[in-house]
Order: sequence, then structure tokens, then C-alpha cells
Amino acid sequence: MSTFILEILTPDKLLFQGRASALSVKAVDGWLQVLPRHANYMNLLTAGELRLQTEDDTRLKIQHGGGVLEVSKEKVSVLVS
Repeated sequence: MSTFILEILTPDKLLFQGRASALSVKAVDGWLQVLPRHANYMNLLTAGELRLQTEDDTRLKIQHGGGVLEVSKEKVSVLVS
């Protein structure tokens, strides 16, 4: 299974760091799913829920108050409040 490096951070702590096979987030212009080899991308996130699937097929949900998503060739970073 193809994966990507994912970091989910708040200003105070690291919530998740590891490999993921999918990430779903609600951006200001609607829902977005990030998969391995996604194009470089950056957007603002609205308050709600992040949904991720780890490399071992575990599914996690994280509630947040909004933030920023950055997808690059090296990793996916999410900064949330």
C-alpha cells in the first residue's frame, strides 16, 4: 500500500506523526481527500474533523477548530487549533 508522511500539530503539541494512506479534511471550499502522490497544495481548513487512515489501516478522527493544510512532495503538514 502506498503511503505518505503526515504531521498533525497544534501550537502546543504534536497530535500525530507517521505514515498515512489517506487524509480527509474540510477546507474553506469543501471537503478534500489527500492520497499518496497528491499534487503540491495549500489551503485553510474550517473547524470540524480530520479523518485519517494510517499505513496499518487504523482509522482516526481528530476534532479541531480550524487550521492550515500543506501538501508537498516530502510530507503533508496540518496545523490546527
